[in-house]
Amino acid sequence: MAENEEKVKTTNYRKNKYRIYIGTYDKPLMTGDGSIFLGKGDGIQILTMDAEAGRVIYQGRNRETSNTSWINCAVDGKILYVVNELDEFEGKETGAVSSFSLEDNGEINVLQTISSEGRAPCHLGVSPDGHGMAVANYSSGNIVLYRLKGDETFEHSQQIQLDGKGPNSIRQAGPHAHCVLFDRTGSHLLVTNLGNDTIRVYTYRKDLIQIDENSIFVYKGKPGSGPRSMDFSADGKYLYVTNELDGSISVLSYQETSGQLTCIQNVPVNEWKDESEKDAAGLAISPDGRNLYMTTRNINQLMGFHRDPKTGLLKHIQSIETAGANPRSLAISPNGRWLIVGNQDTDNITIYERDPVDGRLHITEKLQVNTPVCVQIF
Repeated sequence: MAENEEKVKTTNYRKNKYRIYIGTYDKPLMTGDGSIFLGKGDGIQILTMDAEAGRVIYQGRNRETSNTSWINCAVDGKILYVVNELDEFEGKETGAVSSFSLEDNGEINVLQTISSEGRAPCHLGVSPDGHGMAVANYSSGNIVLYRLKGDETFEHSQQIQLDGKGPNSIRQAGPHAHCVLFDRTGSHLLVTNLGNDTIRVYTYRKDLIQIDENSIFVYKGKPGSGPRSMDFSADGKYLYVTNELDGSISVLSYQETSGQLTCIQNVPVNEWKDESEKDAAGLAISPDGRNLYMTTRNINQLMGFHRDPKTGLLKHIQSIETAGANPRSLAISPNGRWLIVGNQDTDNITIYERDPVDGRLHITEKLQVNTPVCVQIF
């Protein structure tokens, strides 16, 4: 009887609760403009959220990692992969990539940490088949492919160096890989290069866990726009890209066979008072595909858009304060009801409830978390 009761409790817990994993900066890091940022974080913070009421409680932390700036989950949901945004690892000018076992109670334990083969890794993506992983190294401007071996280990497979520069002499003096994204077919890997305003589309060889060195398509954005974050619509027809340097978001149509990208809309997300305010960051699409949300760091706002599922086009519906400074990452709960933003410079996260009808948000809670950089909800 006791065993059956425990199984019921576990099942109900997984159904009614979410785990929130927040990566933090805890070691000095050189930023995009050359300044040094001193974080106050402490590893990966783990919180629990009630799926219906939205209540969030602190569960614990894992200190086996540093400067965790992006977190992703394996296809089977059993492992977390993270990038450690460092300029030095094991005495070399490189960052690191780590893997963690994901336990039933939400706790995580480090499995492996190896070099990212480049400085300041800031993003990673896992291939749809679960056998490959790509990492973007921002400062060194290269991308690295890893083979996920199926025995809880992974190994280096390939490295590709990006090139180019842009009109912004401080932020675009060289290549800066910022986001890596597999399309839903797993046939292509897309890479944003903030350094020269491009998105490259590479053919991904699933059998080799490598990409062809020459991209099959190069999308050229507006000079000085600085493409940063991106995500696909669920049907794979549209790609959404935040442009960090000119504070806009682009809607691109995507051809899965050829990898061709075509801009169909470019939305300036605010009436910027001066150039220094333009700073677009993260984005997230609601699970129902009806809304897109985006953080803007220098003005500390969260922008909400209605998304037309047929045309892919966006319409601005809301600008709301993030109740903190430098909102970087955001995440939406699997049921689409809750949205969380991490405010890096004021050491807090802000929780919003989302209206399922009109997509508008309202703040429900603000919690202290030191130097939150990446937020993920599973």
